[in-house]
Amino acid sequence: MVLESVAVSSLLLLMVVSTIAGAEGALFFTVLAAWLLFPLIVGLRNTLDAACVFMLVSLGVVVVVWIARHGLLYL
Repeated sequence: MVLESVAVSSLLLLMVVSTIAGAEGALFFTVLAAWLLFPLIVGLRNTLDAACVFMLVSLGVVVVVWIARHGLLYL
């Protein structure tokens, strides 16, 4: 259980860092790695649920970073 939490936390941290840095390629490969690793981390039965939650968190991070860079007027 601890190993799974560390793996997901490191994927989320890497995603946040790549989003803040503006490295779209690193963000893409982080999301791709998450999709490939989720069957190993959470099992095949829960892969789709975990990946969907990860994608929603990813979208939230991208939106928050974009708003922090450009401000609310660009929405």
